[in-house]
This record gives sequence, C-alpha cells and structure tokens, in this order.
Amino acid sequence: MIRLSILNENTVYKRGFLGEHGLSVLVETPSHMLLFDTGQTDVFLRNAERMEKDLTEAEAVILSHGHYDHCGGLESMFGKVEMPVYLRGGALSHKCVRDMGKALYRDISIPWREHPPKNLVFVEETLTELFTDIYLLGGIGSYTAEEKPKGFFIEHEGFYHQDLMEDEQMLILRQSTGLIVLAGCCHPGVLNCIAHVNKLFGNEHIHAVVAGMHLMHASKDYIAYVGEELKSRDIDLFYPMHCTGREAIVYLRQILGKRCGSAAVGECICIS
Repeated sequence: MIRLSILNENTVYKRGFLGEHGLSVLVETPSHMLLFDTGQTDVFLRNAERMEKDLTEAEAVILSHGHYDHCGGLESMFGKVEMPVYLRGGALSHKCVRDMGKALYRDISIPWREHPPKNLVFVEETLTELFTDIYLLGGIGSYTAEEKPKGFFIEHEGFYHQDLMEDEQMLILRQSTGLIVLAGCCHPGVLNCIAHVNKLFGNEHIHAVVAGMHLMHASKDYIAYVGEELKSRDIDLFYPMHCTGREAIVYLRQILGKRCGSAAVGECICIS
C-alpha cells in the first residue's frame, strides 16, 4: 500500500489546517518516505506537524518543476535537513508568466534560486530509478492534441523566450496493482504525461494518477476534451488537485464517477 499525505494544496476543510495555492505530498511506501514538492511557504511543515509526520525521516525531496508554489517552501528546511533534493536542469531559471491582456511579466520562479542549498541533485536522464520500483520521469514529449504551455517565459539578460516547461518531472511508484503517477502541474498536458509514462514503461498498467492537471484557466470545451480522453483510459483512479481548478475537478468527478477521488489538505490517500 502507498500512503499519500496531503501537506499542502489549494483546498482545506479540516479544522486547524492551513492551505495555499501550492502543492506538497508526503509519500510513504512500505520501504521509503519521500517528500514531493514543498508549496510556497512553511505551510507544509505546519500541516505535517499537525498530521504527526516527521519530515526529517524523508529520504529525499522531489521538486516537480521550478515554480514558487511547488518549491518555495523548501527554504524553511534549509540547514535543518540534508536529504538530497532532486530537480531537473532549467528549474532554477528566472521563470515568468504574462497574464492574459497584460504586458508586464510576473515572476513565478523559485524564490531561493540565486542562493540554492548544497544538497540539490540535478537529474539529467529521462528515467531515473531512485529506489526499487520508485522512479523520476522527465523529458515529457508531445503525443496528443494537447497544446504546448502558453504564457510561460524564461528571462535571460533582459530577453524573454517561451518556457516549454522542460524541467517538469513526475514521480512514478510501482506496486502489484500497477503504476502510481504523481505530477505537480502537468504543464505539458496531462494526456501527454500519461502517454509519456506509457512509452517509458512499455504500456505497463497505470493504477492511479495523482496530479495537478493545469486546467484552471481552460475553456469548457478543452476541459471536456481532456475529461473524455481520461475516461477512455484504462486507469483505475484519478485524484485531480491544485491547478486542475474547481470547475474541471467538478466535471471530472461527474464523468469519472467512483474513479475520481478528492485530495485536500490534511487528507491521506491510501492506494492499494
């Protein structure tokens, strides 16, 4: 059984817990404990304490991509823990977004990127085995009709060029019922992310997808397209989170039924 404790997420219902726009999940397998993303601030640490989770026991931190709402909280752990922190090249770039209809660029990069800790480990391979049956998967390609990320930019010496989010990586866990896929935001598209897993794992059965699906600002037609495609996949469980957005999550719950679960701060998802 895999236990996923939601330490940080956009939604919170339980008394005494805190939420923010961000994501942090504590992953516990029968043999290992890993921290997937750290949200914006120390909120994930405070929620972990309330859930009686000792994050100093984690063997590694995985940062899904170089945005503030997934990596900013790591700063609150500086000097306290020395476990390796895995991220991909380009994550420390000066990342920006330009909101629709606006000319100014807004900084969404990692707050500590100019003063990174010494325990960073930059992942270069497409597929990396961290532990037995635990993998990091990057290099997400384009396999479907999903559009490439729009509105994201990298600034270098005063010039801005499109950020295709090539630093995004997923955490893949294998157990007897199939693969469990954790993704921070699925900027390349959730369908492309799933197709990439299928390609690298030889169409091994995917049991569960736990992910921010980046549909927060998508049109109703696009949400319907993604939803119908997910429904057609041979995947047992979906847990849409974070940047999936409320409208898309409601729609996915309607069409996926019992295959679609909820994930809010303070909840534990047990996947057997």
